[in-house]
Amino acid sequence: RSFSFHNKKCRLPQPSRPVKWTDEAEQPLCFFVGSPLGRPMVWAQSRDNASWQTRSTTASWHHPGLDCAASLTWFTWPLILACLAQPIGASSLTGTEVIPTKMRGAVLPGNSHVDMLDFEVPKPGHGEVLIKTKVSTICGSDIRCIFREHLGKGAEGYQGCIAGHEPCGQIVAEGPGLRRFKKGDRVIVYHISGCGLCNDCRRGFMISCTSDKFRRAYGWQRHGGMAEYILAEEKDLVLLPDELSYADGAMVACGFGTVYEALEKIGVSGNDAVLVTGLGPVGLAACMLSKALGASKVIGIDAVDERLQVARQLGIVDEVLLAGPDNVAQVKALTGGHGVERAVECSAAGPARRVAIQATRKWGRVVFIGEGGSVTFEPSEDLLHEQKSVVGSWVTSIWKMEEVVEKIVRWKIKPAALITHRFSLDKTEDAYKTMAGGKSGKVAVVFDEELP
Repeated sequence: RSFSFHNKKCRLPQPSRPVKWTDEAEQPLCFFVGSPLGRPMVWAQSRDNASWQTRSTTASWHHPGLDCAASLTWFTWPLILACLAQPIGASSLTGTEVIPTKMRGAVLPGNSHVDMLDFEVPKPGHGEVLIKTKVSTICGSDIRCIFREHLGKGAEGYQGCIAGHEPCGQIVAEGPGLRRFKKGDRVIVYHISGCGLCNDCRRGFMISCTSDKFRRAYGWQRHGGMAEYILAEEKDLVLLPDELSYADGAMVACGFGTVYEALEKIGVSGNDAVLVTGLGPVGLAACMLSKALGASKVIGIDAVDERLQVARQLGIVDEVLLAGPDNVAQVKALTGGHGVERAVECSAAGPARRVAIQATRKWGRVVFIGEGGSVTFEPSEDLLHEQKSVVGSWVTSIWKMEEVVEKIVRWKIKPAALITHRFSLDKTEDAYKTMAGGKSGKVAVVFDEELP
């Protein structure tokens, strides 16, 4: 599976990413090369992917990238290995991707269960690409609005499509008219496809697209990432650098992009102590990014002890507090009696929102990210007389998502570290139930090389 060739560490393609070769009859064959017992051998996968069989070591094989057929001998099989091999960390496509006609996808009926159904593998049209899904993570909004019950309306209205709005994968087929991306590119999918022409879209905020006809979110109003393939529009893609894994990319697709936008709105630097209320996946991302931005102290609050433990184990907080009535006094005690300069509210719980406001020092700034719920506080005492600012933030723009990807590489942080549970596609229901349990970090459905 892996070897050294010309002093470079290489690996053979995975069975789920086969290379299309042809035999003398020009029938497609997908195979691997090796030398068990000192004898070069070829393992060829049949066309229906149902069985493996050993082919003659003297047979002739043809690869589209070679000018002539090659006889598999001691002298030529290293050449074939070189054609198959790829440097680790580089694009994983070699040759022609064998794309099936059918795929399995997860649909959420709204009763805390998952239906696994068969779908046609779509063909990309103008300005579209077909992506082989590698990782698709689960968002809290999937649980809140779809998995347990279909509660969402408008932009959050689920229309019975393949779920999953946090996908990352690799382009395996191109439609006509592409301008930037190409087959083989590793990409993150910005999870809302907007009209491209309204004021919000022109700002890069497709999340806020005003077109009732053309705004469609992946995993909500159009097929999403809980399937083997996903059809996406080129304009919705962000390039995934080689330094980041597909799991890192899926974490950016919604969570890290959302948090980065919020932190940019309030400004976080080495001057600031930061309070994060709610240590679910978004809150954990807020802690990690606050640290990367230089925050001098990060304090996390959550009502679930398991999530406090995850934050501790990751080393992304300086202090953790169990949610309770003394939280404001506790935060002030940890900050010399002043309170924090910045607060990030991720829980959507009324008491936590109030703590975020009251535990912020005079002239401080607070951002609300958590969706739903309500809050009561004293505007004059808690806000106006203290010269505090409270802002809301919903997802991010696509250019900010590109920016945070660049900075994540520079900061050498790994968003995938927040994933505590990984499941294969056939275990998607277990994945959603784990996320709905509220005691995990991020939960991901993974494919191919991202499988545990």
